[in-house]
Amino acid sequence: MAPNILILNMTRMGDLIQSTSAISGLRKQYPSACITLLVTNVFEEFSKQIPDIDKRVILDIGQFEDKEQLNGVLWIKLYEYLES
Repeated sequence: MAPNILILNMTRMGDLIQSTSAISGLRKQYPSACITLLVTNVFEEFSKQIPDIDKRVILDIGQFEDKEQLNGVLWIKLYEYLES
Protein backbone atom coordinates (compact mmCIF):
# COMPACT_ATOMS: atom_id res chain seq x y z
CA MET A 1 0.00 0.00 0.00
CA ALA A 2 1.34 3.42 -0.94
CA PRO A 3 1.92 5.83 1.95
CA ASN A 4 0.03 9.06 2.40
CA ILE A 5 2.29 12.00 3.19
CA LEU A 6 0.93 15.28 4.53
CA ILE A 7 3.12 18.38 4.44
CA LEU A 8 1.99 21.34 6.52
CA ASN A 9 3.27 24.79 5.70
CA MET A 10 1.13 27.59 6.98
CA THR A 11 3.38 30.37 8.20
CA ARG A 12 6.22 31.49 5.94
CA MET A 13 6.74 31.71 2.20
CA GLY A 14 10.48 31.09 2.62
CA ASP A 15 9.81 27.80 4.40
CA LEU A 16 7.52 26.76 1.59
CA ILE A 17 10.12 27.61 -1.05
CA GLN A 18 12.82 25.73 0.83
CA SER A 19 10.59 22.68 1.25
CA THR A 20 10.29 22.14 -2.51
CA SER A 21 13.52 20.13 -2.65
CA ALA A 22 12.36 17.99 0.28
CA ILE A 23 9.09 17.34 -1.54
CA SER A 24 11.04 16.29 -4.61
CA GLY A 25 13.13 13.96 -2.45
CA LEU A 26 10.00 12.43 -0.95
CA ARG A 27 8.65 11.78 -4.44
CA LYS A 28 11.88 10.00 -5.41
CA GLN A 29 11.91 7.97 -2.19
CA TYR A 30 8.19 7.12 -2.36
CA PRO A 31 7.15 7.33 -6.03
CA SER A 32 3.69 5.87 -5.47
CA ALA A 33 2.87 7.93 -2.37
CA CYS A 34 0.05 10.43 -2.28
CA ILE A 35 1.70 13.69 -1.26
CA THR A 36 -0.69 16.31 0.08
CA LEU A 37 0.30 19.89 0.84
CA LEU A 38 -1.71 21.93 3.34
CA VAL A 39 -1.19 25.68 3.04
CA THR A 40 -3.08 28.80 3.95
CA ASN A 41 -4.95 30.67 1.25
CA VAL A 42 -2.10 33.23 1.22
CA PHE A 43 0.15 30.59 -0.39
CA GLU A 44 -2.46 29.00 -2.66
CA GLU A 45 -1.21 30.39 -5.98
CA PHE A 46 2.45 29.69 -5.24
CA SER A 47 1.65 26.13 -4.13
CA LYS A 48 0.34 25.40 -7.63
CA GLN A 49 3.88 25.87 -8.93
CA ILE A 50 5.37 23.16 -6.71
CA PRO A 51 5.86 19.90 -8.60
CA ASP A 52 5.35 16.42 -7.12
CA ILE A 53 2.22 17.38 -5.15
CA ASP A 54 -0.81 15.18 -5.67
CA LYS A 55 -3.33 17.13 -3.61
CA ARG A 56 -3.52 20.59 -2.13
CA VAL A 57 -5.60 21.55 0.89
CA ILE A 58 -6.13 25.29 1.14
CA LEU A 59 -7.09 26.61 4.55
CA ASP A 60 -8.45 30.11 5.08
CA ILE A 61 -7.03 30.60 8.55
CA GLY A 62 -8.61 34.06 8.72
CA GLN A 63 -11.98 32.48 9.41
CA PHE A 64 -10.66 31.42 12.80
CA GLU A 65 -9.53 34.85 13.92
CA ASP A 66 -11.30 36.28 16.90
CA LYS A 67 -12.46 39.64 15.56
CA GLU A 68 -13.75 40.92 18.91
CA GLN A 69 -10.78 39.96 21.05
CA LEU A 70 -7.17 40.67 20.24
CA ASN A 71 -6.03 37.10 20.77
CA GLY A 72 -5.35 36.27 17.14
CA VAL A 73 -6.24 32.84 15.82
CA LEU A 74 -8.50 30.69 17.96
CA TRP A 75 -6.53 27.46 17.75
CA ILE A 76 -9.26 25.40 19.45
CA LYS A 77 -11.72 26.33 16.69
CA LEU A 78 -9.08 25.54 14.07
CA TYR A 79 -8.43 22.13 15.63
CA GLU A 80 -12.16 21.38 15.81
CA TYR A 81 -12.50 22.35 12.14
CA LEU A 82 -9.67 20.04 11.09
CA GLU A 83 -11.11 17.21 13.17
CA SER A 84 -14.44 17.34 11.32
